[in-house]
Amino acid sequence: MDMVLLPSIPTFERGDAGELLSAESLEVGGASDPVLCIRTEFRFRNFEEGLEGYYVIFPDIVSLDAILSAFRLR
Repeated sequence: MDMVLLPSIPTFERGDAGELLSAESLEVGGASDPVLCIRTEFRFRNFEEGLEGYYVIFPDIVSLDAILSAFRLR
């Protein structure tokens, strides 16, 4: 992406995605705020199974535009 991302302190939550996202959206600011969800899987040597997870990012609109432009999606 050729940019520096300055993340806030991450949190780890476990549970139903709908429940987690609705609780997080209330905390962040509202249902109209953008959410970027990236599915990922980490693979480890000598292990058959990987670790699947999601990055859920609640960027402000300026940051979202920059991220989407870096991925050439805008």
